[in-house]
Order: sequence, then structure tokens, then C-alpha cells
Amino acid sequence: MENSGSPTITDDMPRQNILALTLPAFALAAAASAVESGLPLAAPVPGGVAIVCVGRTSDPAPRVAFDAQRVLVMRAGDFWEAVVGLPLGTQLGVQELTVLEGEQSARMIPFDVGEHEYETQRITLANRRMANPSAPTCAASSASRRVSSARLGPGAMTRRKASASPCRRRGASPARSA
Repeated sequence: MENSGSPTITDDMPRQNILALTLPAFALAAAASAVESGLPLAAPVPGGVAIVCVGRTSDPAPRVAFDAQRVLVMRAGDFWEAVVGLPLGTQLGVQELTVLEGEQSARMIPFDVGEHEYETQRITLANRRMANPSAPTCAASSASRRVSSARLGPGAMTRRKASASPCRRRGASPARSA
């Protein structure tokens, strides 16, 4: 077949460029589909979310667990999908979901957890005692907290997270030394 003189995509662009233009469109369509269904974007990595198809829809929804913890199951068209939050400490490689449907015995569904390199931030403190206070500093902080709580009344200090104090974060008590 003879070229009519007008350029076509395949005449002027290598096949890789066509893929480079169309793949982002497919990715955007998949992202839009996930947003429409109310599901988060799948990122089966430690600290991410795995979305795993656990079977065709039936009533009621199957009970699904990961690492002995129940996970969210949502209907997606004609299928049930498990939305699995993956802790940062999740081992890489094949993991398994336990699926219970009615009175049937449990079945296992494998899924892969991939590697992900998270961006890290570091801080250098001139005074290391800001992060690791000494035992006397912890004791003084605890005593000050007790006095403030007594002055303000019961429950006044409960709005503050217990982990806000470096002494409590470490699990140190005023009687123990760091």
C-alpha cells in the first residue's frame, strides 16, 4: 500500500513512543476506576495497600483475614475484593489471605508483596538529651505532669498523647536510668 503523503503515527513515531503516549492514559483510567469504586490505589508493598480479588460475588460477603486480622471486603462488579493494609514490617514475597465463606473450610489466596524504598529524612540534634532525656529529666517531667494534672482537674491532660513525652516513648520510668 502506498503512502498518501500525509504522515501517520506509525510512519513518524517508533512503536515505543506510541506506548509511551498510551500507557499513561491507561494508568489514569485505572486510577479513575479505583477512585470511582471508593478503593485506594493498590500498592502491595510494606506500608501500602494490596487489593486482592477473593472470588465471585455471593451473599453474604466472605470473611477475609491477613495475619489473623480481618480485612475490609468490598464488592467490585461481580467480584469481592479484599482491601489489605500492609504493615511496614510485612515480609517481602508471597503472603496469604485466609478466606471463609459460610460453613465451608478456609481457603488461602496468595498475593505478592514487593519492595519499596521510602524516602527518609534525618535530623541531627545538637543536644542529644532532647531525644533521649536523662533519668532525672524524665522524673522532673513526670512530676511536672502530675502537678499540672492536679491543678487542671481530672482528665485535663488526657488530650495530650502519651507518646508525646520522650520518657514514655522509650518506656522509661522515672525510677529507671536511661
